[in-house]
Amino acid sequence: MQCVILAGGRGERLRPLTDSLPKPMLPFGGKPLLEYHLSLLKRHGITDVVICGHYLFDSIKNHFGNGGAFGVKISYVHEEKPLGTGGAVKNAAGEIKEDFILLSGDVATNLDITALAGFHKEKNALATLVLRKTDHPEDSDTVQIDGQSRVTNFFFKDEKIKKGNLGNTGLFAFKKSILDRIPETPCNMEKDVVAGLIHDFPVYGYVSGDYIKDMGTFERYEKVRKDIESGALTWE
Repeated sequence: MQCVILAGGRGERLRPLTDSLPKPMLPFGGKPLLEYHLSLLKRHGITDVVICGHYLFDSIKNHFGNGGAFGVKISYVHEEKPLGTGGAVKNAAGEIKEDFILLSGDVATNLDITALAGFHKEKNALATLVLRKTDHPEDSDTVQIDGQSRVTNFFFKDEKIKKGNLGNTGLFAFKKSILDRIPETPCNMEKDVVAGLIHDFPVYGYVSGDYIKDMGTFERYEKVRKDIESGALTWE
């Protein structure tokens, strides 16, 4: 499988840290978060990586180059303007040659990618959503699955009536054919693509107990930093 990493957000809530660096390049233990992503992928046997970016994208390209120094091969896809998560993947279609993992560059995780890929292939899924139990479903996108782990309902955080405590993490495994289902316009992968497929296509939920935390705010950034320093988050 390949991996597509979304690294285009401006990180407004993390300013001034993101005035000169995109979120995925913020440092932890002397290395940018994106470098940990590449180490994780390599450890799970994925070395073909596509990075999609917009804001301060050259800082990512200059640091990682073609990926050789990090044991991977990197292709870069620039967005002239922000396209949303779905639009960014569609924009990268020319670099996507096979089924792929989708990671968010601002999510710190030690996700067991081998297990996710195995689940995805076993289910013959078009899309597999990485889910986790959440203790704050009221401000999360939540998903319901049946006894075979197939997704039956998708509830977005702005909906008044929601069910379940399985939160969507924004991490996925996809068949390459998902590209045919993404519109040629800026769009959100969950709301505009995946949610509309659950009743007609094999869309499954993979429930993970691995560390998965976005760092979109100062509080979350500090939590990730402390977890790395304390050893609560490791990639071993």
